[in-house]
Amino acid sequence: MLYLQQSPKGAGGLLKSLDLNHLTVFTKIVESGNLTRTAHVLGVPKSKVSRILSQLERDLGVQLIHRTTRHLQLTDMGQRFYEKCQGPLAGLEAAAAHLRENTDDIQGRIRLTAAQDLGSTLLPGPIDEFSRRYPKIQFQVILSQESLNLVQESIDIAIRVGELKDSRFKAHKIADVSLILVASPRYLETHAPLATLSDLEKAPCLGFEALKGRGWVFRNGKEKRSFKIEPAVMTNNPEFNLKLALKGRGVALLPDYICRESLQSGSLVHLFKNWKGDRVPVSLVFPYQKQMPVHVRKFADFLLSRLKTDLSS
Repeated sequence: MLYLQQSPKGAGGLLKSLDLNHLTVFTKIVESGNLTRTAHVLGVPKSKVSRILSQLERDLGVQLIHRTTRHLQLTDMGQRFYEKCQGPLAGLEAAAAHLRENTDDIQGRIRLTAAQDLGSTLLPGPIDEFSRRYPKIQFQVILSQESLNLVQESIDIAIRVGELKDSRFKAHKIADVSLILVASPRYLETHAPLATLSDLEKAPCLGFEALKGRGWVFRNGKEKRSFKIEPAVMTNNPEFNLKLALKGRGVALLPDYICRESLQSGSLVHLFKNWKGDRVPVSLVFPYQKQMPVHVRKFADFLLSRLKTDLSS
């Protein structure tokens, strides 16, 4: 319990106890900006979150948040209280983390997000291995082609592909991923031969929204060539193009990690091996916080090491 001394009238004042869980829920509400989202993150009913906020306001004797049907907005007192809560709560969490630091009995929930293709390909192995060592860890994995707001969605770890533009977050680069040109043996048997890169301009290609308008760019050492393609299919999901390429639907420019098993099995053929598409950085991204919870930090360190190996091999 945290005890707050209040002196509303005269000397002496009143000691009123505050439940630390209520303070934690309050900070989560502020950070997520939504009662429903807070309830989802904490794994409790929305009605309970609302009751806790109301009880905290009664205990303090002030309104912390203005509520409307669609929005929550901190009052001036609520903003000040939130700023004062952050330090003590972070300190308590750090103290608890210190006690658990050298034990294997870590526990907690980790929310992480990644693009659909990257997450479904690269995350199951590390999560399985880490869960076997730390069975009390719970994972919530959100696979989305959209870049979710880490603070509002209470995301602990995000895997981002491409150049990072938001400096508000901590980031650790994992590796650079190469885009490679692939097609299935079925495609190569039934379509005009691809003797040179220029033949791509006449071939049915599987396009990717992120490259729309740029064409396909290839490099061989210092030499660079670019081609305007007419996609037979356009999508925002590389995994979708992989499946179409395996069916012989067209030529695809895909991240090398997503093609690895298909290339090893012979289901896909790596075309023009000396020519590589753009190299794209992959990074781990975290919301800024002074003290990362020990269970999140341990998994982040483990994931960084594993992905560096997986993406570099």
